Amino acid sequence: YTRLTGESDADYVTRISTLRRLFPTSRIWVEDEDLTHSEDYYRLLYQQMPGEDTDTYYARLVAPQPDESDASYVARLNIIKQVYPDLPLWYEEKYLKYVTKYYLLKYAKQPSETDSEYYVRLLKQEKGENTDNYVKRVKNLSTLFPDLDIWQNIDQIEISRTYYEQLFKRKLGESLDQYYNRIMYQGLNETP
Repeated sequence: YTRLTGESDADYVTRISTLRRLFPTSRIWVEDEDLTHSEDYYRLLYQQMPGEDTDTYYARLVAPQPDESDASYVARLNIIKQVYPDLPLWYEEKYLKYVTKYYLLKYAKQPSETDSEYYVRLLKQEKGENTDNYVKRVKNLSTLFPDLDIWQNIDQIEISRTYYEQLFKRKLGESLDQYYNRIMYQGLNETP
Protein backbone atom coordinates (compact mmCIF):
# COMPACT_ATOMS: atom_id res chain seq x y z
CA TYR A 1 0.00 0.00 0.00
CA THR A 2 3.03 2.27 -0.05
CA ARG A 3 2.77 5.15 -2.50
CA LEU A 4 5.50 5.55 -5.08
CA THR A 5 7.33 8.87 -5.22
CA GLY A 6 5.40 11.35 -7.35
CA GLU A 7 2.48 8.95 -7.86
CA SER A 8 -0.87 10.67 -8.41
CA ASP A 9 -4.00 9.60 -6.53
CA ALA A 10 -5.47 8.06 -9.69
CA ASP A 11 -2.26 6.15 -10.51
CA TYR A 12 -2.01 4.91 -6.92
CA VAL A 13 -5.58 3.57 -6.89
CA THR A 14 -5.11 1.97 -10.33
CA ARG A 15 -1.85 0.29 -9.29
CA ILE A 16 -3.22 -1.15 -6.04
CA SER A 17 -6.48 -2.24 -7.71
CA THR A 18 -4.51 -4.00 -10.46
CA LEU A 19 -2.35 -5.80 -7.89
CA ARG A 20 -5.48 -6.91 -6.04
CA ARG A 21 -6.92 -8.36 -9.25
CA LEU A 22 -3.65 -10.11 -10.14
CA PHE A 23 -3.05 -11.55 -6.66
CA PRO A 24 -6.50 -11.83 -5.04
CA THR A 25 -5.51 -14.46 -2.47
CA SER A 26 -2.36 -12.74 -1.22
CA ARG A 27 -2.15 -12.33 2.54
CA ILE A 28 -1.25 -8.67 2.07
CA TRP A 29 -4.93 -7.88 1.44
CA VAL A 30 -5.91 -9.22 4.84
CA GLU A 31 -5.78 -6.00 6.80
CA ASP A 32 -6.04 -5.34 10.50
CA GLU A 33 -9.27 -3.80 11.75
CA ASP A 34 -7.68 -0.34 11.94
CA LEU A 35 -6.77 -0.36 8.22
CA THR A 36 -3.27 0.72 9.22
CA HIS A 37 -1.78 0.46 5.74
CA SER A 38 -4.78 0.63 3.44
CA GLU A 39 -6.97 3.48 4.71
CA ASP A 40 -5.55 5.99 2.21
CA TYR A 41 -6.23 3.58 -0.67
CA TYR A 42 -9.83 2.95 0.40
CA ARG A 43 -10.45 6.64 1.05
CA LEU A 44 -9.37 7.45 -2.52
CA LEU A 45 -11.13 4.44 -4.05
CA TYR A 46 -14.50 5.21 -2.46
CA GLN A 47 -14.48 9.01 -2.49
CA GLN A 48 -17.30 10.95 -4.10
CA MET A 49 -16.41 11.85 -7.68
CA PRO A 50 -16.60 15.46 -8.89
CA GLY A 51 -20.11 16.13 -10.20
CA GLU A 52 -21.50 12.93 -8.65
CA ASP A 53 -24.72 13.63 -6.74
CA THR A 54 -25.35 12.06 -3.35
CA ASP A 55 -27.82 9.41 -4.53
CA THR A 56 -25.54 8.26 -7.36
CA TYR A 57 -22.58 8.17 -4.99
CA TYR A 58 -24.40 6.09 -2.38
CA ALA A 59 -25.77 3.73 -5.03
CA ARG A 60 -22.22 3.23 -6.35
CA LEU A 61 -20.82 2.52 -2.88
CA VAL A 62 -23.36 -0.18 -2.05
CA ALA A 63 -23.70 -1.78 -5.49
CA PRO A 64 -22.65 -5.45 -5.30
CA GLN A 65 -19.56 -6.29 -7.36
CA PRO A 66 -19.72 -9.06 -9.97
CA ASP A 67 -19.34 -12.49 -8.34
CA GLU A 68 -19.17 -10.93 -4.85
CA SER A 69 -20.34 -13.26 -2.09
CA ASP A 70 -22.55 -11.97 0.72
CA ALA A 71 -19.63 -12.21 3.15
CA SER A 72 -17.35 -10.25 0.79
CA TYR A 73 -20.09 -7.66 0.26
CA VAL A 74 -20.47 -7.11 4.01
CA ALA A 75 -16.67 -6.98 4.47
CA ARG A 76 -16.33 -4.39 1.69
CA LEU A 77 -19.10 -2.20 3.10
CA ASN A 78 -17.62 -2.55 6.60
CA ILE A 79 -14.40 -1.06 5.19
CA ILE A 80 -16.27 1.77 3.47
CA LYS A 81 -18.16 2.51 6.69
CA GLN A 82 -14.91 2.48 8.63
CA VAL A 83 -13.25 4.88 6.20
CA TYR A 84 -16.32 7.13 5.91
CA PRO A 85 -18.10 6.61 9.26
CA ASP A 86 -20.08 9.84 9.27
CA LEU A 87 -21.77 9.50 5.90
CA PRO A 88 -25.53 10.03 6.31
CA LEU A 89 -25.83 6.86 4.21
CA TRP A 90 -25.31 4.70 7.30
CA TYR A 91 -27.78 6.46 9.58
CA GLU A 92 -30.41 8.59 7.88
CA GLU A 93 -33.77 6.91 7.30
CA LYS A 94 -34.08 8.44 3.83
CA TYR A 95 -31.00 6.46 2.72
CA LEU A 96 -32.14 3.16 4.23
CA LYS A 97 -33.02 1.92 0.73
CA TYR A 98 -29.29 1.88 -0.06
CA VAL A 99 -28.08 0.03 3.03
CA THR A 100 -30.97 -2.41 3.49
CA LYS A 101 -29.12 -5.37 1.97
CA TYR A 102 -25.98 -4.57 3.96
CA TYR A 103 -27.85 -4.28 7.26
CA LEU A 104 -29.97 -7.39 6.62
CA LEU A 105 -26.81 -9.41 5.95
CA LYS A 106 -24.63 -7.87 8.66
CA TYR A 107 -27.24 -7.98 11.40
CA ALA A 108 -28.94 -11.28 10.58
CA LYS A 109 -29.06 -13.68 13.50
CA GLN A 110 -26.34 -16.30 13.18
CA PRO A 111 -27.29 -19.95 13.75
CA SER A 112 -24.80 -20.22 16.63
CA GLU A 113 -26.15 -17.14 18.47
CA THR A 114 -28.62 -17.22 21.32
CA ASP A 115 -31.29 -14.52 21.34
CA SER A 116 -29.42 -12.63 24.07
CA GLU A 117 -26.10 -12.78 22.22
CA TYR A 118 -27.82 -11.60 19.05
CA TYR A 119 -29.51 -8.67 20.78
CA VAL A 120 -26.26 -7.60 22.41
CA ARG A 121 -24.54 -7.61 18.99
CA LEU A 122 -27.45 -5.74 17.41
CA LEU A 123 -27.53 -3.01 20.06
CA LYS A 124 -23.81 -2.61 20.65
CA GLN A 125 -22.53 0.88 19.90
CA GLU A 126 -19.95 0.47 17.15
CA LYS A 127 -16.38 1.72 17.35
CA GLY A 128 -16.24 5.41 16.48
CA GLU A 129 -20.03 5.77 16.41
CA ASN A 130 -21.35 8.85 18.21
CA THR A 131 -24.53 8.70 20.29
CA ASP A 132 -26.80 10.34 17.70
CA ASN A 133 -25.63 8.00 14.94
CA TYR A 134 -25.97 5.01 17.26
CA VAL A 135 -29.62 5.88 17.94
CA LYS A 136 -30.31 6.43 14.22
CA ARG A 137 -28.68 3.11 13.25
CA VAL A 138 -30.64 1.16 15.86
CA LYS A 139 -33.86 2.86 14.72
CA ASN A 140 -33.07 1.69 11.19
CA LEU A 141 -32.48 -1.82 12.51
CA SER A 142 -35.84 -1.73 14.28
CA THR A 143 -37.41 -0.82 10.93
CA LEU A 144 -35.66 -3.72 9.17
CA PHE A 145 -36.22 -6.25 11.97
CA PRO A 146 -39.58 -5.10 13.42
CA ASP A 147 -40.64 -8.43 14.92
CA LEU A 148 -37.69 -8.92 17.24
CA ASP A 149 -38.51 -9.38 20.90
CA ILE A 150 -35.98 -6.73 21.85
CA TRP A 151 -38.25 -3.89 20.70
CA GLN A 152 -41.30 -4.90 22.76
CA ASN A 153 -40.34 -7.29 25.55
CA ILE A 154 -39.64 -5.68 28.92
CA ASP A 155 -37.58 -8.76 29.86
CA GLN A 156 -34.97 -7.56 27.36
CA ILE A 157 -34.61 -4.11 28.98
CA GLU A 158 -31.09 -4.73 30.30
CA ILE A 159 -29.85 -5.34 26.77
CA SER A 160 -31.72 -2.41 25.22
CA ARG A 161 -31.33 0.07 28.09
CA THR A 162 -28.51 2.09 26.49
CA TYR A 163 -30.48 2.54 23.29
CA TYR A 164 -33.64 3.71 25.05
CA GLU A 165 -31.74 6.00 27.41
CA GLN A 166 -30.14 7.72 24.43
CA LEU A 167 -33.37 7.79 22.44
CA PHE A 168 -35.41 9.44 25.17
CA LYS A 169 -32.84 11.65 26.88
CA ARG A 170 -33.48 15.37 27.08
CA LYS A 171 -31.58 17.26 24.40
CA LEU A 172 -29.33 20.21 25.19
CA GLY A 173 -31.35 23.44 25.18
CA GLU A 174 -34.69 21.62 25.10
CA SER A 175 -37.32 23.02 27.49
CA LEU A 176 -39.32 20.67 29.69
CA ASP A 177 -42.42 21.28 27.55
CA GLN A 178 -40.52 20.55 24.33
CA TYR A 179 -39.01 17.43 25.89
CA TYR A 180 -42.37 16.16 27.11
CA ASN A 181 -44.02 16.81 23.73
CA ARG A 182 -41.16 15.12 21.86
CA ILE A 183 -41.16 11.93 23.91
CA MET A 184 -44.95 11.75 23.95
CA TYR A 185 -45.09 12.23 20.17
CA GLN A 186 -42.32 9.69 19.68
CA GLY A 187 -43.94 7.17 22.01
CA LEU A 188 -47.44 7.52 20.59
CA ASN A 189 -46.53 7.63 16.94
CA GLU A 190 -43.31 5.57 17.02
CA THR A 191 -41.47 8.07 14.84
CA PRO A 192 -39.16 10.88 15.92
